[in-house]
Amino acid sequence: MNAAARLDGAVVVTAADTEAGAAQARAFAGVARAVVLCGTDANLLGALAAELRSIGRVAVWCGQPADRADELRELVNELFAPDVTP
Repeated sequence: MNAAARLDGAVVVTAADTEAGAAQARAFAGVARAVVLCGTDANLLGALAAELRSIGRVAVWCGQPADRADELRELVNELFAPDVTP
């Protein structure tokens, strides 16, 4: 991804508690407005979130996103709603 590009919305990274998912989260952390880490290993997600907080905004979702997609969508909207201040 071009380092100069900036993503306007939040990026949801599934399986962020795996090596591949963590690599994706690290890649998006510097260019997305926010990153939501999803997975089932709370310890790994927490460690990754602590690492990425120095780079950008991060939230953790412990569980399978597909099981509670509506709740995940609501979380993302509440935490990372676009700034619409004139």
